[in-house]
Amino acid sequence: MHRLTNSIIGMARRRITRRRLQRRRTKRSQRGGNAPKSVVVFTLTNGAGFGSVVGFLMRAYLYAKKEGKEFFVKADNWQFGDRWHDHFTSLKEYDAKTEHAKEENYKHASVSGLPQFSLGEYMNAAKEVFVPRPEIVERAKAFTDKIGGAYISLYVRRGDKTSGAGREMTAADLPQLVKEMGVTDGNVFVMSDDYGVVEEVEKLLPGCKVYTMTPPENRGLVIHDIQKYDSEQKKKHADELFTSMEVFHGGEKGWADNRSNLGRFLKLRGADKVVLYPVDKSTENLSADMIVDPPNRSLGS
Repeated sequence: MHRLTNSIIGMARRRITRRRLQRRRTKRSQRGGNAPKSVVVFTLTNGAGFGSVVGFLMRAYLYAKKEGKEFFVKADNWQFGDRWHDHFTSLKEYDAKTEHAKEENYKHASVSGLPQFSLGEYMNAAKEVFVPRPEIVERAKAFTDKIGGAYISLYVRRGDKTSGAGREMTAADLPQLVKEMGVTDGNVFVMSDDYGVVEEVEKLLPGCKVYTMTPPENRGLVIHDIQKYDSEQKKKHADELFTSMEVFHGGEKGWADNRSNLGRFLKLRGADKVVLYPVDKSTENLSADMIVDPPNRSLGS
């Protein structure tokens, strides 16, 4: 009897021990599920145009996707506003109060060591990243409703890109470009930082109805002037830019400058319906699997 009692007691103790061990394993598993994770953070800084910034952002974003890490974005004196979500519904805003096991931090022109990606991957990223807020989409629709029909789009960058000591490229040859577009009538939307481009296109295409969101007083963007804007001015400028981009992509076909960071981004988001200029063999033979570096070089170079 004594041995039987001891056996029963031993079995009971073993069951209790097993239950305790199982509870501990469950708690450890639960803690592991909520444990801090390694993340990638991209900081929006005050120092470059949107096309350049978003190019580097996409590279960090693609890297995070490849590594299976969460991607966050935050703004630090960004010349387009106080937060990414001021203009877009995509991506996760960084919260300094959230604990992460490890943070990999990147910003404009600082993505050293990250892998390169293909044109197709960047095209997918552009669609996932550039998701404007509903009010921007509504403003764009209101503008296209005024056009009242199909239209083609043209993006031309001037300002400090084509003039002054810091110019990076020659001004687009508009007569030649218009000839290559092959347009003689219909609706044309001109996206530019210089209203002078609108005036020139109107003269070159007398049979077309030309539309633009560029105010007549805008005669070329100077990035350093934008960087001095206060928060309200920055947001207004950004909303105007992103609405124009949305209208651009609403066209049946578009032309964008391959030498411009923003022009390349318009191509990435618009894919096959956007033609890069100046036209050459490299831009005519772009393939989805080719490795590219949108923030730094012309596509196809």
